[in-house]
Amino acid sequence: MHTVDGTAQLASGSLVIDPETGAVAGEIMVNAATADTGNNGRDKKMHGKVLLSKDHPRIVFRPDHLTGALAAGSNTGIILVGEFELMGTSHPISVPLDIRIDGSHFEATADFPVPYVEWGLKDPSTFVLRVAKEVQVRVTAEGTITPVDRIR
Repeated sequence: MHTVDGTAQLASGSLVIDPETGAVAGEIMVNAATADTGNNGRDKKMHGKVLLSKDHPRIVFRPDHLTGALAAGSNTGIILVGEFELMGTSHPISVPLDIRIDGSHFEATADFPVPYVEWGLKDPSTFVLRVAKEVQVRVTAEGTITPVDRIR
């Protein structure tokens, strides 16, 4: 048993958050074909039999609202609640997010499980090799905060 680390590239992402209501609009999209664990055989199986990334090239998170309060100048824990689209099917998810806001700049980290087998993706386990039924995802982000009108 060992842990496998991997990466995937961001295709696009933008969120609009109304701090007064907690409403969130926008999406974060990852290019599924860029998922890479550093092992060509494992990656070929992941893309060809689990993610089916040729037919489903996007992994998308669409937050709807947040719980918790954003506070400038300190680390804040909030939860982004929304839909996680994997292989063209959306699943409800709550993503814990640690965020630090400094003026118009922010840094954020999210750690959350994706129960891919429960969500209908193929379990790549074999008689000899056992694979976890969920993957632990870590997202780190930073960006610029720009004021906008309320979204709802």
